[in-house]
Amino acid sequence: MHQIVGAELSTISVCEPEVLGDLLRSLRRIISSIKADGAYDSRGCYAEMADAVIPPRYNAQSWEDGHA
Repeated sequence: MHQIVGAELSTISVCEPEVLGDLLRSLRRIISSIKADGAYDSRGCYAEMADAVIPPRYNAQSWEDGHA
């Protein structure tokens, strides 16, 4: 079953990767997987998520550890 369990509204000066960690910690539950758009394609976001499905950004390049 897919459920939206959290949402964050921010100003234009805040980007998605900046708020992801706080959003996930505020849920106080185990999240089995996360699906997000390319805005979350950053090392910080992958570090916060155990099982992430994120399409690469338009200008993505391979990282040394294998993420795109």
